[in-house]
Amino acid sequence: MRPLWNWTRHLERRSESAISDAGQSGVRILLISCDEEYWDEWRRIFNSRGWGLECVPTLEDALNTLRTRPVPVVVYDSKAADEDWREVLSALRDLPDRPCILLASSMIDEGFRDEIVRLHGYDVFSRQADGDEIARTINSAWFWKHRHA
Repeated sequence: MRPLWNWTRHLERRSESAISDAGQSGVRILLISCDEEYWDEWRRIFNSRGWGLECVPTLEDALNTLRTRPVPVVVYDSKAADEDWREVLSALRDLPDRPCILLASSMIDEGFRDEIVRLHGYDVFSRQADGDEIARTINSAWFWKHRHA
């Protein structure tokens, strides 16, 4: 009879393999923003990496989308959306398959970041971030979500 730890390691390897097989092309997120120019910027970043992106203008649209097509990462554009970011975090964290939630914000400081994490958000990054920084942040959240699913 094989020890239990071998079975556990087998499952871990299988999970790691699934993540590796998905690779960069497996990244798919939802962006909540009513700024269509921001959508275009994000599409350029995602298309250049072969990633999937869906954009919606409101929290209500996001919730409707996530109920039928869950995604591992949601980005909320705090500047160009009508809802308060706290409402967004609250609504998204109550989903059965809760995504990693990132906030794109014009103002960032450690206190703001700490509050987001305390309210079960994953991270915050500058709305003016370049494509590489956005990609690193999305990639980190995507892998974290898949490792902790």
